[in-house]
Amino acid sequence: QLGPGGRPSVTTGNAAFDSYREETLRRLEEEADEFQTFLDRLRKARDKAELFGTGVAAAAEAAEEFQHLLGRLVLAIKWW
Repeated sequence: QLGPGGRPSVTTGNAAFDSYREETLRRLEEEADEFQTFLDRLRKARDKAELFGTGVAAAAEAAEEFQHLLGRLVLAIKWW
């Protein structure tokens, strides 16, 4: 008989413990799969950021410059 993940199911003679152990192993395998999926998404995001990073940095600098100029304009209007 095979347990979660295709491992041979080993019994201890304590049905409650065996059930708990099998459920815990199944849950851990699900969490490991979810974590692997998360890592894959993280790698893709990193690769995308590296690919488009220079464009994003330039846009951020332009936005900061615009904000600075807008602040100066607001001060000039208030002064008038």
